[in-house]
Amino acid sequence: MGDGRDSVDLAELFGLDGGRVHIGRPLGDAGQGRLYARKGHPGTAVKLFSPAFLLRSAADLRAKLTWMIAHPPVDVIGRYRFAWPRELVVDRTGALAGYTLPGPLDGVELRALFVRPRQTAPEARPPDWLVGPPAQRPYRADRPRVARDWRLLARAAANLAAATAVLHERGYVVGDFHDGLVRVNAQGGITLVDCDAAQVSVPDPLGPIGLPDVTGQREIPGPAAAAPRGAAAPEGGHVYRAPVGRPEFMPAELLAERGRPLGPGADDYALAVHCFALLLGGHRPYTGIWRAAGAEPAPLGLARLGLYALAGGGRLDPPAGMAPAEVLPDELLTLFERAFGPEAGARQPRPAAVEWRDGLRGLADGLVTCARKQTHHYRSGLDACPWCAGEDQARTRTAALVPAALPTATPGPSRTVVTPPRRAVPRPPASPARTAGSGRPPGPRHRTPPRPEPRRRAGKVGAAVLCLLGAALMALTIFGAVDQPSATDQSRRDSGRPAPGGASVAGAAAAPATPSGSPTAGRLAAIWPWLGRWQSVASSPLPGFGLEIEDQGVTGDREEITATETSGTCPVRYHGTVRAPRDGPISAYPTDASVDLTLDASLPAGQDPKGCALLPDPSSYADAGGTLTSPGVIRFQVTGAIDDLAQARVIVRPGESVALILQRA
Repeated sequence: MGDGRDSVDLAELFGLDGGRVHIGRPLGDAGQGRLYARKGHPGTAVKLFSPAFLLRSAADLRAKLTWMIAHPPVDVIGRYRFAWPRELVVDRTGALAGYTLPGPLDGVELRALFVRPRQTAPEARPPDWLVGPPAQRPYRADRPRVARDWRLLARAAANLAAATAVLHERGYVVGDFHDGLVRVNAQGGITLVDCDAAQVSVPDPLGPIGLPDVTGQREIPGPAAAAPRGAAAPEGGHVYRAPVGRPEFMPAELLAERGRPLGPGADDYALAVHCFALLLGGHRPYTGIWRAAGAEPAPLGLARLGLYALAGGGRLDPPAGMAPAEVLPDELLTLFERAFGPEAGARQPRPAAVEWRDGLRGLADGLVTCARKQTHHYRSGLDACPWCAGEDQARTRTAALVPAALPTATPGPSRTVVTPPRRAVPRPPASPARTAGSGRPPGPRHRTPPRPEPRRRAGKVGAAVLCLLGAALMALTIFGAVDQPSATDQSRRDSGRPAPGGASVAGAAAAPATPSGSPTAGRLAAIWPWLGRWQSVASSPLPGFGLEIEDQGVTGDREEITATETSGTCPVRYHGTVRAPRDGPISAYPTDASVDLTLDASLPAGQDPKGCALLPDPSSYADAGGTLTSPGVIRFQVTGAIDDLAQARVIVRPGESVALILQRA
């Protein structure tokens, strides 16, 4: 039987010739249904529609699929193919259940070329050509390694344009042309999936004629225009419409026309968006950094203004990390201007698929391979490789942030040190209202907020009152008058969080001593500058690396600090200690000092660290009584003057460390 998501008994499916269709393993979800392998027929899959979809559209769907099976587009091996219906599949009553098609599907979705996939089950793991061999995957940036293989991306764009042109020549319109319909393989070949959702125009056999495009730009040719069979959308015929298109892939002038029959002009816009993403690092055209006065317009507003990432008119800059316009030849820059500029759509037609096909093939066939890095390719006519230049600039920016000699971690009995107080910037001169001893200037934003500046006399009186209250509370605690903490204090103690604001001073001073080995909440944990969530900047060697650093309380005279990687797939817990701060008011502790934190790695027995960015090989750890450890993996440094940036040296593999700049998330 089915798994509850299918409309029929999977053991009782047949082709129209009466032959039984044997269902194999599931291949995944598909538009309005699921895909399965077909047993006994290598290279063939079966798509079964969901019950709800069949209930509302079975009659029209059967007629539409019958037409599509009789009028397929032609695949070009190595360039593009279509997951096109081959044969209807029915249940024992003869009702439509689905259809057969080529499968399993090749490649990955277009969006996966630019976004690093999350950790998945082994059977769904991305291929090596996309993310690199398993030994290298944890050290990749937050983007797959093909994101700058311009030869593959240019070929993919050219093949996508060619496949779209073939559909238009046959009279089909994709309609909802989103990036999930496009799959790309290791050679840049394209597969278009969910083809049953395309708009199909079935002509009247008595004499079809062309159907005007709703945009007024182009006409879908009929047989009278010498179009191939099936290309006409006839008067008196029938149009099986595509699903409503997604706004980000629909031109602004057609948003009000959604739900009506579409012409090829609807696909021309989405094709231009896909080509823009493939050639310019996955970015969308109507995105960027707004430089003009006032609120930044939404993408639809930018489209109506004719401002896009390559031509912002001084008001819109390209998004960070996007390749410069110089990487594109003039021919393609002109096509993008016609597709997204102020005249696009309403005043002039956008480039058709055949124009993109011809321009992109010329680019892909004329690429030059970089002499310095064989995976870099760029258009002829440039003096140097633009990808190498971009990487050099990124390294220069990182070097400007990383100190010339960031100290390396050296394991020892005291793994964490607090250096003498020093200021990265001089203190401002005291104003008449602030004199020496009247209070400290505000610290970094993530530390304990400063208390309002009191008058000198009031400050002395307040300090005396706090001291008396602290002494009284200590006496009461010692003699048993206060023998139970409040529920709020207990929860703070259990979680390792400090008491809020300046009120923690008295409570901290009065905290009872605890036996060695039993951590309690950090009395002054708010002063530790490392605490919180940190993410490495994009130009660092590990752009996807992040740390969540937490205070776990005091054990004896040491403050316990732990950290975990933010990916959520790393079982390693990093651990270090610092000497607990001296007793006294918070202002006595040098919160403006530069401080270092060294963390060891601890791997629970039986856990696999392959999901970690640091030391993902189990052999990198030494046995320590059932728990594997590796000392000095992270050396973390925060300077008080730049509280939103930190410097870290992390060990990626034994003997290999890299310097990072991290930003407070």
